[in-house]
Amino acid sequence: MYFNEGRGESIVTSGRWHDDGSALKGDRVWYFAYGSNQDFSRMLGRDVAFDERCVGALPGYKRVFNKRSYNKPIAYANVAPADSPDSPLRGVLYRTTSAHLASLDKFEGAPRHYARQTMAVQIEQSGEWVDAIVYVAQPEHIATGLPVQSLYRDCVTAGADLLGEPSTWADTDWPTRLVG
Repeated sequence: MYFNEGRGESIVTSGRWHDDGSALKGDRVWYFAYGSNQDFSRMLGRDVAFDERCVGALPGYKRVFNKRSYNKPIAYANVAPADSPDSPLRGVLYRTTSAHLASLDKFEGAPRHYARQTMAVQIEQSGEWVDAIVYVAQPEHIATGLPVQSLYRDCVTAGADLLGEPSTWADTDWPTRLVG
C-alpha cells in the first residue's frame, strides 16, 4: 500500500499506479473542502476525480455546523467569519476540473443550498496562494442549535490524515449534539 504524504505526487484516482491521469481532462480548478468532502474516499465515491490533495488555509474564516438539511432536523458544515481576521480555517484543497466540480454541485445542493464562491486560499506547504471554489451556505438555509449526524462528523474528521487530530482544530466550532 502506498500513501501520498502531502503535496507533491499526484493522487492516482483510478487506483492503477501506471495511470496516465486521463481521468482529469479539462480546465483545472482548486476546490477547498472544509466539511465531509475532506474525506477523499467520499470525493471518489461522488466520482470527483482529482490529481492533488493538500492542506489549504482560508484566512478570516472558521468551520461551523449551521447549514440546515433540506429534509431532516440536522446541520452540516459551513464557513463563517472567524473572531480574528488573521485566523485561518485549515481544510483540504483538491485540484480537480470544472466538469468534476459541476458534478459535485448536486451533492452540495448548489446553487440553492450552497453557493459557490471563489476565495484566495493558501497552500500550507508551499505558501502559494490559489483561487479556490468554496461552497458557502445560502442565508435562508442557516440555522443554529441543530444536531449533527455522527457519520457526517466522521467524514469531516477524516481530514485528520492531513490536518492532524481534530481535537486540535482551533478553527472549528464543534457541534454540541450528535445524533445516530
